[in-house]
Amino acid sequence: MAVTASEGYRISSLPSREVPRYTIPVQVAGPLSFLLLAVWSKTDLNFRYVKGIIRAVDCYREMIAAQPTIIVGDFNSNRIWDYKRPSDQNHSGLVRNLEALGLVSAYHRFHGEEQGAETRPTLHLLKKRTRPYHIDYCFIPEAWVPYLWSVEVGAYDAWTKSSDHTPLVVDIALPGAV
Repeated sequence: MAVTASEGYRISSLPSREVPRYTIPVQVAGPLSFLLLAVWSKTDLNFRYVKGIIRAVDCYREMIAAQPTIIVGDFNSNRIWDYKRPSDQNHSGLVRNLEALGLVSAYHRFHGEEQGAETRPTLHLLKKRTRPYHIDYCFIPEAWVPYLWSVEVGAYDAWTKSSDHTPLVVDIALPGAV
């Protein structure tokens, strides 16, 4: 996982809290300042996959509520697997928690698709075209939705040699941001 900043922006790490590995808080400062939570949801003895992100959101709730926030990365979750966990510990529960904090999925808002019914997969399990899933997300403040310029998912053929994931590219043209 890497977080880099483009010209005009600075990033600094923030003290992490007791959350599962690979949920990294980063302060972004520039023409537009915001909190970034970079996520790579992996299995953990106490917080398997989506439960780890739910735990991180709970731990960083005050920071998220205090400023514009983006939560982005490999969530390793989707509504199609909700039946495996209690309703407050599954993907839909996470989405509800984020919506209560004013955050929405850039992909779903831009493309008008429902959670679990995505037509552009971000993962081809074991690099197989026949095993597509959408498990990578970028949650943004709802107030930013009118400024979504584009939301694209990388093409299978272009990325499958490097990874079983394809990139999710979100372009936002906020007034005053460079």
